[in-house]
Amino acid sequence: MKPYSYFFLMIISLLILVHLNENSKSLIRFFTKLVTSLFFVIIAYSAYQESVYNFYCLFIFLGLSFALIGDIFLGIKYLNIKIMFILGIACFMLTHIFYSLAFIYLVPISINDIVCTIALSFIIIFTYISIDGFNFRNSFFIVCIYIVIICFMLFKAISLIRIEISATATFFTILGAFLFTLSDIVLSFVYFYNNSPKFLSNLNLVLYYLGQGFIALSILYI
Repeated sequence: MKPYSYFFLMIISLLILVHLNENSKSLIRFFTKLVTSLFFVIIAYSAYQESVYNFYCLFIFLGLSFALIGDIFLGIKYLNIKIMFILGIACFMLTHIFYSLAFIYLVPISINDIVCTIALSFIIIFTYISIDGFNFRNSFFIVCIYIVIICFMLFKAISLIRIEISATATFFTILGAFLFTLSDIVLSFVYFYNNSPKFLSNLNLVLYYLGQGFIALSILYI
């Protein structure tokens, strides 16, 4: 199937991107990242072509599209670090919101979603506060809001186990949401932790693109 072919091409592009990641301002790296991000949008579009249209497909596609735009803003952040960072964060917030809407379309919000979101958000925020070396540079409030949004998205993805849909769709969605959430946590160390290990940047890329790719593939099975 075409979506899996594009997923394979995304992996190849990702491997090239990881190899180029040593030079963060490289123009070649920027365009490689752009192409890699474009692949998960293409995966979603091709998956939609082979599935039945519904709001799940629409919301996931919109989420992936904003993720692509967010990658562009963060890729050119050297033009204006503050503005590009805010625009990038806003795009990724919209990505998580659209993913959440896709999951809500399949499973209504429950009290468990809210309680689990609050609990995990508190744990993550408390962990950030407790670790020496974090410097959020006046972005702590935005980071807290972002954490709540990603935690809600994750638990809405997990809530899909409560309904009767394809096991493959459930697996891809939950795995993708988990990897995406984990990539954001790793990215917080890259951006805000003093002297973060260099390998974290590559780890973030791998988690992020695999997460987006699996979420895009889930459209095939909904």
